[in-house]
Amino acid sequence: MKSRLLVLSVPLALAWFAAPAAAQTGYTTDVSAGVMMPAASLDTYYKPGLALNLGFSMAGGEDIRYHLGFGYYRTGLDNQALNDDPNSNPGGGRYEVGGAVSTFPIVVGLTLVSSKPEVKPYGVVEAGIFLNQKKFDGGTYTYPDGVLIQVPSGSSFRVEPGVSLGAGMLVPLDAKKSLDVALRYHYVKNSGEPEIPGDIYVAASQFFTLTVGISFGFAAP
Repeated sequence: MKSRLLVLSVPLALAWFAAPAAAQTGYTTDVSAGVMMPAASLDTYYKPGLALNLGFSMAGGEDIRYHLGFGYYRTGLDNQALNDDPNSNPGGGRYEVGGAVSTFPIVVGLTLVSSKPEVKPYGVVEAGIFLNQKKFDGGTYTYPDGVLIQVPSGSSFRVEPGVSLGAGMLVPLDAKKSLDVALRYHYVKNSGEPEIPGDIYVAASQFFTLTVGISFGFAAP
C-alpha cells in the first residue's frame, strides 16, 4: 500500500503546484478510442483488444499541460496460442477455453506540446494506479487419446502501480477542437502470485495502445 501511495504522490504533487499557473490559461477534455496491443510476455497468450481513454488537462505554459486520465483496456485470451505453446500445453492436447484481462487506469500525467501553429507533436509521461480484472472462463481440455476434462473458471482483482510513455500529434480541426492521435507504451506491475486455478496470466503486463480521438479546448473563466 505504501508503494502505491508513493507512485501517486509525485505526479499529484506536480499537478497541485502547477495548478495556479494553469488556471490562468485553458483546459481541454480529451476522448479517444483505439486498439490495445499486448507486448512481451503478455503477447504470448493474448490478442489485440480495445482501448478507451478519457482525459482532462490544464495548461501550465505554452508548451506544457498537466492532465488526469481514465481508461478502459481489454485484451482477450488467444485460445490457439495457448494450444500452440508447449509451456502451457505440454501434453499436446487441445484447450477450448476463454478469458480476458480488463484494465482501468487512473493516471496523472505531464504532456510536452510543440508550439508549432498547425500540427503539434507531443510527448507524454504518466503514472498512477491500474485496476486489473483477470477473468478465466474455464472450458475443456482434450488429451491426444480423446479423454476430455473440465478446466475450472476463476477470476481475480488487483490494484497495481504502473507507468506509461507516449507520443502523439494534435491536428487542429477548428478554433476549439483538435484531432488527437497517440501511441503509448504501458508497464503495469503485478505483485502477486497466480490466483486462479491453472493460472496462465503473466507477472507483469506490458502493452501498447494506439488511439485516435478529439481534444475539446475551452478558456478558463
